[in-house]
Amino acid sequence: MINSMLLEKYYNSIKVPILHYSDGCLVKNYDSENFTPNPASAFLASATKSGYDICYTISPEYIFYGFIKEKDTADCYIIGPCMTYECTRGQAQNILTHLNQPLSKTNDILRWFRSIPLCSLHRFFNILNYLHFLLSGEETIREVPKLPYFCDVPSRVYPDFTPVFIENFTDIIERQILSHIQYGNISELEATLSTLKSYSGAEPPSFSKEAIRSFKTTLTGATYLASRAAIKGGLDYNTANAITGDYILLIESLNNHADFFPMLSKMFLDFAYRSQERNRLISNSYLVTRINKNIQAHLYEKISPTLIAESLGMNCSYICNHFKQETGKTISEYINELKIQESKRLLENTDFSLIQISTQLGFSSQNYFHTLFKKIAGISPTEYRQQKK
Repeated sequence: MINSMLLEKYYNSIKVPILHYSDGCLVKNYDSENFTPNPASAFLASATKSGYDICYTISPEYIFYGFIKEKDTADCYIIGPCMTYECTRGQAQNILTHLNQPLSKTNDILRWFRSIPLCSLHRFFNILNYLHFLLSGEETIREVPKLPYFCDVPSRVYPDFTPVFIENFTDIIERQILSHIQYGNISELEATLSTLKSYSGAEPPSFSKEAIRSFKTTLTGATYLASRAAIKGGLDYNTANAITGDYILLIESLNNHADFFPMLSKMFLDFAYRSQERNRLISNSYLVTRINKNIQAHLYEKISPTLIAESLGMNCSYICNHFKQETGKTISEYINELKIQESKRLLENTDFSLIQISTQLGFSSQNYFHTLFKKIAGISPTEYRQQKK
């Protein structure tokens, strides 16, 4: 059996309630605030019957509960509750209904929940795995099985949960997504996003203001991570920051839960496409790499082969010939392709006028921008924007 003093210290480090049972009887409740009854206790019966020595469940209110069975003893531990976002009044009342408790305890249970640190599902897995290590000495970190949530009391639906796909956004999936973005692996990224989307299932008709605010914060954080992955993939730092800023404005404009996952997918794929474009020009030539980086760094300026040659301190004819031999296209053609690609993003994601876009990207005139856009994209900027809208 684990030393109770060690368990006390572990609780003090995580501040997530731990219930210690032996032969189905409560031995000790590690919880400084101690709301009674702890809703996590309802998980004991189904977790014990499962035969797992470690598992978890998620309630309809998106609350995590964990279970660990101590090897070769009759002792087991229930960990939780734990939440990613602050508990709302509606969720608290739903929990009290599950517990057959009066709604007059709403303020008490809210105070208790707010004494428990907010915790992502990934961090909750770490908490479970480390406690399992303390109990068993098993150092292997494994996937924690999920059990269906069961409660005898019917659940009332409150419109303030988190979309279900978030529970499947594990550390492994996060690393996969960021790797796909960095290396421009579009098909692999689409497959991962499709898997996440399949988990989402039926979503509630609306979110509370608190849930929407929390989820926008999550999307903003994901945008910064995707941006940094794209920078590692070769996207220019200033361009990446400009794109990030545009997406954050779009995120702030969202108020419908149905728009959140499509927004996340669009943002991830946008950054991945940009990494793919940058990687497409990678060659063994160090000079091509330098030219490419120079163009990306000055995409929002007037840029020409002459200016690039001056910046690199080299002969213009030499770098133009070298670039054409290595890539099959001229420097000017490549500059125009990148600028039109960037203008597409601005047409899709902003309300900038055509004159604003052409000026920002350093085109000599709106007419030239219009002509070049139609030549490369096959349709006019106005038609492109209308199609995307």
